[in-house]
Amino acid sequence: DPGDGGNLDQTFAWADATIFEVLPFEAHEGNLATALTEPDTVVMTRDAARMYFGREDVIGETLSEGLGAERHPLRVTAILENLPSNTSFVAQIFASAKTAWGPLSRMDAGNPMYTGISTQTFVRLSPAATAEQLQAALDVTAEPATAGFAEGGSGMKFSLGAVPLADVHVTPPGLTNIVVKPIGSRTAAYAIATVAFLIVLVAAINFVTLM
Repeated sequence: DPGDGGNLDQTFAWADATIFEVLPFEAHEGNLATALTEPDTVVMTRDAARMYFGREDVIGETLSEGLGAERHPLRVTAILENLPSNTSFVAQIFASAKTAWGPLSRMDAGNPMYTGISTQTFVRLSPAATAEQLQAALDVTAEPATAGFAEGGSGMKFSLGAVPLADVHVTPPGLTNIVVKPIGSRTAAYAIATVAFLIVLVAAINFVTLM
């Protein structure tokens, strides 16, 4: 679950240690399987390393994160290959969710100041799994929250839904757009396809007329 990241910039996210098992990012240096298993650790792309350190060989170096005087060191444990130019992923720096002063740890601890932070959850399904099975599992997960709303008399219903990663390229993922953002527009793609079809149709009519 990557979450909002301090005051670095939008390329920073907090993430579970298993994120690289789900997202097949390529390591330039270091072991991604263990890179975020310890608190106060961070992984970044080669571009991000050059941005903050001026070079790429920065494993073992520390990156300072925080606001004002409250700053904390994060130790670089791995370097990622740069993400492709057509990716929807914004984040290029991933910090360990186990870090005690990070928002995900504070949220897990029940800190009321961190109950409303935005997160994105990525899952990798087995080849045999179906969208219907996934939705059924999400509905079961959402039941306690829905029951809580019902007990409070608010009449609200809590629901969970999944979006295929490929669809994120052209579909805004709602309010939780911390780590991925659409790089295109489905409407624009349909419009271009329609114009292309009309051009081919007019060309075909002209060809038949000339013949």
